[in-house]
Amino acid sequence: MNTRKNRFILPGIIGVGGIAVVAVILANRQPSTKARGHDDADPQLSFRSEIRPADEDTKGSRRRIQEPGARSLALYESTLEKYPDMKPSYRDVPDDQNGYLQLLQIVEEWDFSILPDHLRGMLEGKADWDAGKLRAWYGEHRALINEVLAIAALPDRSTKGIGFGRLYRSQTKTGISDLGKILTGLSRMTADDGDDTGALRFLSGVKRLGAHLSGTEAPSMLAKVLEEGMRAQAEKCFSAHHLERLADKPKALRQWRDALHAPEDRAEETRRALLGEWNYMMRVHLTPFMTGEGPVFSEKGYAIKDQPGFIAAYTRTHQAWMAELAAQPPGRFDISQWKSTAATGGLDAETAAMLQEMLHGIDGIVPALGTTATRSVRDRAAISILLGEEPPVDPVSGQPYRWDPATRTLSPPGDDDPDEAIQLPDPGA
Repeated sequence: MNTRKNRFILPGIIGVGGIAVVAVILANRQPSTKARGHDDADPQLSFRSEIRPADEDTKGSRRRIQEPGARSLALYESTLEKYPDMKPSYRDVPDDQNGYLQLLQIVEEWDFSILPDHLRGMLEGKADWDAGKLRAWYGEHRALINEVLAIAALPDRSTKGIGFGRLYRSQTKTGISDLGKILTGLSRMTADDGDDTGALRFLSGVKRLGAHLSGTEAPSMLAKVLEEGMRAQAEKCFSAHHLERLADKPKALRQWRDALHAPEDRAEETRRALLGEWNYMMRVHLTPFMTGEGPVFSEKGYAIKDQPGFIAAYTRTHQAWMAELAAQPPGRFDISQWKSTAATGGLDAETAAMLQEMLHGIDGIVPALGTTATRSVRDRAAISILLGEEPPVDPVSGQPYRWDPATRTLSPPGDDDPDEAIQLPDPGA
């Protein structure tokens, strides 16, 4: 299958309450080989609540998120009491079965430096592919990758009990995303070696890492965005480097489809991300700002003169979005009427302007999530066509994808952008 500029674009990320994919300077460092969370010197409470350095030399180099003060924490907790539907319902997941917690420990042991600079450009598509470089790195770090794959296969994940400073570190999430880039590259390398089973193992690991990243009870929008990037990267790798070779192998195609393109509830995923983003913003930024325990973070210097009114409007807006997504029919992600209109009624002009600034970035993120959903199901539809099965419809519009058997081109409904079309291989050619 040829993909023309299979892009992954999420406009407006900067500006969703300060959401930003933080650039991390990465270096190659050997991690500890201790079992995670099971030695006597590392009790369960410490495992969940403390950031454990890779070594003493790096201990002081990490920038923690400052714990909220007593006043901001009290305001956050009283707000949850007033709006109990905004409080996440946490699951009890044992430490050794908690995929998110185990991944958190890996990226911390590596001081958020798993992906070395000499591989980053290549794995991000900014430099020429060189399998030899990746093969050499993999030869030295095979045990790490085997451990990552084992964690990816864990059945559940939770953020219950994880300390504030660990839970809200952006470097943790970008570190997990970097692991996905490495696994994607290894899938391509292994396929080039003729090992389809190994290639599938690596690429399905990417999807499972993404599930641990954004499949917690209330992930931040940053976690959701990074997970979408991992998903898109894995799907692009499948289309560009695997599908043509598998086109005449129905059994293998079904295996890959089940691993990479299983049906997903995008509306529910986005609803949980909005819940998580509300909790993140209230806990990390808004309540410290409103109680004087945190910095001003408005790009335009707005103040919140009516704090109760602001909290009510900010919460009502999220509740309305979440209700709209919860009401979606099975398999649908209809965002055709999506508008991030804030409930500003009754607010003074400056407080209303602050609210609009806080919510502005959602205008870019949610439609972009719809675009990635259309692309993802488009690729599943392509596999269905190759198997002679009825293809799924576009989850956003509810309309069928457009299939031209003469040119073997599959396009989203109503979208004539050639970059959104894919060309299927001909198994009989």
